[in-house]
Amino acid sequence: ERNSTLLFLIPADADDIKKQYDVLLDELKRYNPELLDKDKLVAVSKCDMLDDELKREMKQALDIDFEGIPYVFFSSIAQQGLMELKDTLWTRVGSGDRAVIGRRQPGFGRLTGERIDAIIVCNSFVCR
Repeated sequence: ERNSTLLFLIPADADDIKKQYDVLLDELKRYNPELLDKDKLVAVSKCDMLDDELKREMKQALDIDFEGIPYVFFSSIAQQGLMELKDTLWTRVGSGDRAVIGRRQPGFGRLTGERIDAIIVCNSFVCR
């Protein structure tokens, strides 16, 4: 809650990226509506699964769906888009606020976290 930027992590193979984003926004709204006033960035993971044509089509759709909300494509496995993601986050992060990166552990319903500057990563759970 003491962060300046919310990073929404949504996989490229999601049935509907915008719908996943809306679900995450709804979870945040129910948890703490004030979080909706923060800067937002959507990170589309697993972009290595997309060929150039599909990625181009997705970008066209996301330009409409996320008008005014920046998004980036990246793949941890293929090491694609990581610098763009880090650079985008770096420019959006405030002056040394601290927050928790949260992620759901596979097979567990609990949240693990590590401290970094001013970002909460949301991936289908309420950020706390």
